[in-house]
Amino acid sequence: MKRFPLFVATGLLVACSGITDTACACSPFEGPLVLITGTVRSPALAPVPGAAVQVRLMNPVTCEAVEPTIVRVVQTDAAGRFRHGENASNRGMCYRVWAEPPQGSALARSDSQFVRVQFTETHATPDSVDLAFQLR
Repeated sequence: MKRFPLFVATGLLVACSGITDTACACSPFEGPLVLITGTVRSPALAPVPGAAVQVRLMNPVTCEAVEPTIVRVVQTDAAGRFRHGENASNRGMCYRVWAEPPQGSALARSDSQFVRVQFTETHATPDSVDLAFQLR
């Protein structure tokens, strides 16, 4: 019987908002995937459809703003859920994430959360980090 070696790549996903998860998977092609998901809710905790979740790329080492500013926008669905995924360009990434209310809403934007992703192995694919935002 042939035996095949099993290679498991591990990644460490650290969200500066207090979420720390260790995840592992195999991804021998393309770069590591950063996956940020979550929910946007109103002050009454109702889901907010159509909110604009802003995902701003920060300096991967210091988590400070970089120029040029790169911001990606993801809209929430009818249940207030969002999903953002992208291939990481290096072994560490940092994002500032916040939610803006839908246009015409009387609500105000949420507080920001920082998400730091550090890969301990090449081609590591961490599980997603799930964030919760509450508009004011």
